[in-house]
Amino acid sequence: MLTRVVGVRTPERAVLDVVFLHGLNGDARHSWSRKGEDGFWPEWLADAVPEAAVWSVDYDAWSSGYRGYAMSLEDRAVNVLATLKARGISERPFVFVTHSMGGLIVKEALLDAAEGDTEFAAFAEAVRGVVFLGTPHNGSGLTKAVAALGKIYRGTAAVKDLERNSAHLRKIATRYRNWVHDTASGVRHLVFFETRPTKGVQVVDEGSADPGLPKVQPVGVDSNHIDICKPVDLEDMVYLRVLGLVKDIVASLNATPGPAEYPPNPVDHTRLAESVTPPEIYDYDVRQDGLFPLGVWSPARRLEPSRLLTEAVPADNRPVQSYIDRTALAAAVEARSRIASGATVYLTGFRIDHRESDETQYCRVYQAPSVYPEVLAIEDLRTRRPELFEECDRAIEHDVRDYLSTAVPSSLAVNLVVVSSENDELLCIERSTAVDSAVGWWTIGVFETMKQADPNRPGVSEDLYGLAARGLDEELGLQSRDYNPIQISWIGVYRPILRGHVVAVLKLRISKRELHARVRAAHSGYEHAAIDWLPLRPSLVLAFNQAARKVRSKRVGSTIEIDGRTWIEQSRLAVQEAWRFRNAIEN
Repeated sequence: MLTRVVGVRTPERAVLDVVFLHGLNGDARHSWSRKGEDGFWPEWLADAVPEAAVWSVDYDAWSSGYRGYAMSLEDRAVNVLATLKARGISERPFVFVTHSMGGLIVKEALLDAAEGDTEFAAFAEAVRGVVFLGTPHNGSGLTKAVAALGKIYRGTAAVKDLERNSAHLRKIATRYRNWVHDTASGVRHLVFFETRPTKGVQVVDEGSADPGLPKVQPVGVDSNHIDICKPVDLEDMVYLRVLGLVKDIVASLNATPGPAEYPPNPVDHTRLAESVTPPEIYDYDVRQDGLFPLGVWSPARRLEPSRLLTEAVPADNRPVQSYIDRTALAAAVEARSRIASGATVYLTGFRIDHRESDETQYCRVYQAPSVYPEVLAIEDLRTRRPELFEECDRAIEHDVRDYLSTAVPSSLAVNLVVVSSENDELLCIERSTAVDSAVGWWTIGVFETMKQADPNRPGVSEDLYGLAARGLDEELGLQSRDYNPIQISWIGVYRPILRGHVVAVLKLRISKRELHARVRAAHSGYEHAAIDWLPLRPSLVLAFNQAARKVRSKRVGSTIEIDGRTWIEQSRLAVQEAWRFRNAIEN
């Protein structure tokens, strides 16, 4: 197969080229697409940044003899440069996005351009950024990664060349590091590594992924080596980081007068405001706080109330859980039944479809009845006998949707994240001694637990929007006229107590002063010891992202400490979602 460059989107007035380069057994499209989904993310990038021309390189990198014959790394690097040059790439600034061996080719190519007196010298001058996805760079880790690739793929030219020349690859790593350092080229880098094995083999870990560049931190991705270059959706961390890098570079180019033949596009100030968001703001993996996502929406594609379908599972049809010892669980439930009561619900299924057809844009939530003593029993056993949860925790980590089909009875709650009508500040609540747990800890907004039936519609299951509205009424004394439409942005499972977790963001229409008065008169206002407001700014999001977690003895879950206050760990996600949806809640 001849090397070719596929134009994904190539506007005439582009100020930047973005070039995708795949790895072993890849091609120009499937390497960057989720299997069975319409998710070719170079197109997402082109849609989001119209000032960028986006390209995808197709070259022969088959690892098996019967599928192709891959040329050596050095030859492929020159071949790629020649093909890109023929399409005019290097005549203006550009960014490489690479996967696995594609990253090694790019390093070889840029070093050839920088160190050789050839026609390709312009590449070293024009490059502005390089993204490495699952690319091995360093020392013994590089040798291990090459060996792992040899186990996964039946090697011919490509893999054998890597195996034969691992010493050469280590020299490339050193030369590339020196080039970036010595030339002060200003090339920006993003580095990602997989945290899951591929066919039982860990290919690129954090050590081998580290290129040793100043101010470059490898970021782990909850994926394997093959899928690390296939973002799930528009809210995927890898996509958002690459998007942020491209936007930042475009913004810097638009701010600098260019040559007459490439006049800069008019600056979209809304887009520029977003582009200066620190890329570190997206360096947050919800799993570190025990949260496992089921559905994540974006401001561009929101969950509409009419598209949320709630199905109630009858009590006698409840799934049978097989994770926690049933005798121990039954005893704990019996003990708690003597001191507490209440009818709750928990998640037993979740299905979502983001496809373009109106008929398929539905979110289906399946919920079954539970009782409050079951909720308390989980908290009790989690602290006294954590070993009972080992199988359950593994199931959630492996596939949270699959876990729901035989979930342990628990509860479902919404975190209502409230933004002020003035100055975009976040409502913060200190929990009073009137609550059962986490007394004195702070939360972003308020929480409300779902009941088995909507009190306004006896016998009818409460849905998530009804739950949110009831929570705002009971906790804060708010009616629908007091706030803009509720935006549900995140649904998942909080593993420490096996609870369904929902984040809903909304903006007030009333003043903060009026809200304080409403809270004092609210049904559950006594549960709030204090109210405060924090400015919704990038610095706040970063402060929460970077705060250390603290494990509490004889307590469920963890906390984070910021400025002398103790926050529940779910607060980090609440701040992140408020930032993501800050524009979507305006009307």
